[in-house]
Amino acid sequence: MNPDFQDILSSFISAEVDFLFMGAFAMAVHGTLRATGDMHLWVSTEPESAARIL
Repeated sequence: MNPDFQDILSSFISAEVDFLFMGAFAMAVHGTLRATGDMHLWVSTEPESAARIL
């Protein structure tokens, strides 16, 4: 996995940000490989979660 992707995921997890991991990387977790080179994230806009990003 791209080190930048690892950094943002680690940061979100450490900060307890509510997010969903989508796209081809999420498909790979479920056993379907599809190399696209990008990553899709949905981040909650709930005030508590959004504040943890900043």
